[in-house]
Amino acid sequence: MDEQRISSLRGDQLKHNEDVLDAIVCMYIGALYQSGQDHTVFGTTMNGYIYVPTKQCLPEAGGLG
Repeated sequence: MDEQRISSLRGDQLKHNEDVLDAIVCMYIGALYQSGQDHTVFGTTMNGYIYVPTKQCLPEAGGLG
C-alpha cells in the first residue's frame, strides 16, 4: 500500500491494480452477505442492485492498536 508506487502505475499495471482491488472489495462484501450482517439492498435484480451493510463491520482506525 505504497501511495507513491500506486500513483506511478500506468496502463496495464494500473488496470491490474484496480482489478485486484475490485476483487478484494467484492470478496469482502460477499463475506458480509454470507455471514448474515444487517443490510439494505437498493435496486432490483432486473435493473441492478447494491448491497449495503447497515452496521459498522470493522473497528475504528484508531482502535486497531
